[in-house]
Amino acid sequence: MNTDPMARDGAPNRRMQKMLRELGAIDLAVTLLQRPFQKGVEIDQVRDHPDLKILKNVLNLLYRLLKQSCKEDGEKSRNSKILLDFIPIMRQQLGKGILVTPTLKEIFVNKLDLLHKINEDLVNHFVDLLKENKEPQYIDFLMSVCTIGSTQSLEPVTRVQNMVTDVLLDKNPEILPRVVIEQTSRGGISMRITVRGWKDSAAREFWIDCAQYHQDKVVRSKKEDYVGWIINAPLAQLTQEEKVLRYFIRCTNLYSRLVLGRNQYALSHLILNKALCLSYSEILGVMKETSLPYLLRARYFNLMTRLYVDRNPQSSVPTIVSTRLWCHCKPEMTDLQQVMPHQASIPTCEDNFRYLQTFLIAELRKLAGCKEEKGHPSLNNEPKFGHLEMIRSMLSLTDLLLEYGFFRTEVHDLHVDDSKVTNNLEEGFFRSGKRVLGKIHNQTMTLSADVLTEADAKVREALFAFLSTSVTISQL
Repeated sequence: MNTDPMARDGAPNRRMQKMLRELGAIDLAVTLLQRPFQKGVEIDQVRDHPDLKILKNVLNLLYRLLKQSCKEDGEKSRNSKILLDFIPIMRQQLGKGILVTPTLKEIFVNKLDLLHKINEDLVNHFVDLLKENKEPQYIDFLMSVCTIGSTQSLEPVTRVQNMVTDVLLDKNPEILPRVVIEQTSRGGISMRITVRGWKDSAAREFWIDCAQYHQDKVVRSKKEDYVGWIINAPLAQLTQEEKVLRYFIRCTNLYSRLVLGRNQYALSHLILNKALCLSYSEILGVMKETSLPYLLRARYFNLMTRLYVDRNPQSSVPTIVSTRLWCHCKPEMTDLQQVMPHQASIPTCEDNFRYLQTFLIAELRKLAGCKEEKGHPSLNNEPKFGHLEMIRSMLSLTDLLLEYGFFRTEVHDLHVDDSKVTNNLEEGFFRSGKRVLGKIHNQTMTLSADVLTEADAKVREALFAFLSTSVTISQL
């Protein structure tokens, strides 16, 4: 059992949440958060002053209590609404080394009525904090308030999306990480990132080569995916370079959330910003590059899904087994086929995703490099966090392409030597009777062998026909 109050988590105890509210514990906790500073303690000293270490721990525990008291607190969100009145007090302690952001995030997350109460002043506050310190938790907050729902069924909160896009992408784009993608002599790409204001010992702009993180890290005598560990480890355990990489990956998550629901305002700001390197060819290049970490490639699969596939003019195409027409159908122009003036300048895919489909057919069968002892693709040999994230993102992208009617073209267009491939791919997603998505969960802790065996069974059940088909894929 995990007895650490700062790490212990799980399903909320609704009865205990109700008792805390009715006994006045929430109001008492907020009062205790203010008392030291009313008695003369300087809040700016709490972060690093050695004599205030115990006080800092007490404040963090109080915020942890408030966070757990409003976690998924029912449809009426009573505890969250109580804390909503205390947000001005919490904002005074933001950026002072106290764990305020997770509590603020929990007040709003997946509570639509409260999300609609977010104003531009609160968004501006977090952007101002990012100007001072590029901390990933501030990006996490902005990301969590842009959408509502679980990871498998996210819905956009358009008002907040536009607010974050306006304040962050339009007025303060310099806060975002800069990316440089270059061709290498071996035909691949190199990817480097930096953030504004980050200098080395010689006061020169410092860049990180993302390929150096494509390795394992030993944690408690067990090998883990290095980037996966960076994403989930406590911030205090990370070096400055690791924090920058974590900040960059969190930003890619934010980009995907901002454009969810085909938000044209966010799409134009992201794709047209050359410093972000989010063109179709650049995203595809990162997806293909085997020298980059699996988790980073997984995030770019998600970006391809949001920025180029799940947008106009694509729409769902039902699979029709047979039908009968009594008269000739005259096609009519739909709203999705009409190009609005402000959309005309946003780049799109020019080859109707033919190359992407060919790439996915070849890449899916590799299971992100996961192999059993005999060398066959499998998830039974302890795959790591990055592997599972990449598989999940590939399946999500493939599923969406199938929904939009792709993979149903002539086989020769996809450069596949066996027509059974596309049929088997559809069987893997539809005829099995079970969806692949949601079977591989985003694990935020060390993945156990039992979970992986179950996930492997789900994937093999849905993709058995496709993965077992012995076909030859043309050279990409």
